[in-house]
Amino acid sequence: MATKKENTKAEATEAKTTKEKMVKVKLPIDRSRKVQRIYVGVNGRAMFIPLGEEVEIPELFYNALMDRERALEARLKKELEQNK
Repeated sequence: MATKKENTKAEATEAKTTKEKMVKVKLPIDRSRKVQRIYVGVNGRAMFIPLGEEVEIPELFYNALMDRERALEARLKKELEQNK
């Protein structure tokens, strides 16, 4: 069974061979949950992104992460407005 670093490296190797643009990202450690990595799936492809360390990921996965963050922010803003 492959470790998380091997999975990330495998995805990075696959991306480089297909000439995808890579993006460096460092996701913060979430102390409220006991997870060490985040699962991201896009168009039938998936990868685990480790928390607390800088890794290179295909831009496609980075965009999915940013979409998630924008959706979470919008939901939090809506909840705050409703609680006023």
